[in-house]
Amino acid sequence: VLTPQESKKLFGYEIDPDAPDRYVVIEEEAEIVRRIYADFLSGMGKMAIVKKLIKAEVPTKFGGQWRHNTIDKILRNQAYLGNLLLQKTYRPDFITKKTVKNQGQLPMYEVIGSHEAIIDETTFQAVQDEIQRRSKNASGNFGASAVRDRFRGRFRFCCRLLS
Repeated sequence: VLTPQESKKLFGYEIDPDAPDRYVVIEEEAEIVRRIYADFLSGMGKMAIVKKLIKAEVPTKFGGQWRHNTIDKILRNQAYLGNLLLQKTYRPDFITKKTVKNQGQLPMYEVIGSHEAIIDETTFQAVQDEIQRRSKNASGNFGASAVRDRFRGRFRFCCRLLS
């Protein structure tokens, strides 16, 4: 059974009031999810998508600001295919209530077709391939940090107070 806290985490869905173990699509949010996938596939970066959503005053699930990692989670989440992966995290000690990422310690269960899909399989896979392609390109140490590293230690700045 899905708890209300779990349903709040998944942008585009809410708990079905008639069946508390099922997600139902919130069409206004689902349209935003589809737009995020389309924008990413058209070549926009995650920060460009964030800026576009903020500029359009699109609300988030909790009313906060759109962030880079929120877009990343939406783009990577299999739940938008209508499938759920269960037991991604677990609590090894119920006294401390610390939640740990499941990295093979316990079995995970995939529930296929557990709810209505927002994104089709072809689009989802195209986005995963594009994320992989971009991450390979980014590993070449390009951008501002590369420029900083290239000039690190080559210049010395001396300042004195002029009176």
